[in-house]
Amino acid sequence: MMRDTDPDLPLGGGQTSLRPEIASSWFRSRLSGVDPSAPPSLDWEAGVPAGSLASAADDVVRTVARDLRDVGAGVLLADSFARVVDIGADDSSVAAWMASLGAVPGARFGEDNAGTNAIGTPIEIRRCVSVLGEEHFHDDFKEFSCHGRPVYHPITRRTIGVVNICFRRESDNPLFSAIARRAVDDITSVILERSPRKEQLLAAAFSSTQFRHSHARIALGDNSVIATPEALDLLGSKDHAAVRAMADDILRGFSATDELTLESGLAVDVGWTAVDGAGLIACLSPRVTDETAGGGQLPYRCGLARRPRG
Repeated sequence: MMRDTDPDLPLGGGQTSLRPEIASSWFRSRLSGVDPSAPPSLDWEAGVPAGSLASAADDVVRTVARDLRDVGAGVLLADSFARVVDIGADDSSVAAWMASLGAVPGARFGEDNAGTNAIGTPIEIRRCVSVLGEEHFHDDFKEFSCHGRPVYHPITRRTIGVVNICFRRESDNPLFSAIARRAVDDITSVILERSPRKEQLLAAAFSSTQFRHSHARIALGDNSVIATPEALDLLGSKDHAAVRAMADDILRGFSATDELTLESGLAVDVGWTAVDGAGLIACLSPRVTDETAGGGQLPYRCGLARRPRG
């Protein structure tokens, strides 16, 4: 079986080992065929639409650029495809070396084409990553360091982009990571404020204390779906369609169905709650049977009472 780390990966700068998340990223970069010594192929794409992310982040990027003006750093905003959609660098020398690395609007910094970096790697693993100097897979990037933090949609929780604070590796500052965190928080706040009122209500209810002890739950609105990781673990593609059909029946006035057999064969109880005309929240709880009642612990517990059958 292939491992996701490789002891033969070339290390530079006197390094003898890589952090696990960086080693895994290097392994993926090699599998993708990235040549660390060749000019980086950034798949530049002209006319990338700005979209709602760039619009929501515009003032934030300008503010971060001003904050970084005197510390030799800049900020990149990339979309969920790892394409640069905005750049903030108030220091002209910073803007120049960022451009020399290919960091221009439309350039794509995915792991599969640019190797380990603080845009593509956070998108790949869905969490913040710092890539420091020699930890970059591509030789051209090793003189620089970056802190990358994913931007999650505040309602759907999908990854919609990355904020990347980049700087020369000798200029690291413990505040850079905090600045990236604040920028992401500010961007998501703007996105939430601009979201339709119904989606805001549904998201607030979904996160409320009423459902905290119901780990596997899914919210369905007119144009949005929110699900906990536990619900995603339970539901297959056909199950999602079945839950949506059940919700549609309720909205049309039919009696709520309180049980469902999943693709996996697992039977679950389903508790339904309406949210102020904004949508429905379904709470899923594996059904207690003779087999599960014999001492086995259920993976999820539903905090909602089942509706009586109509």
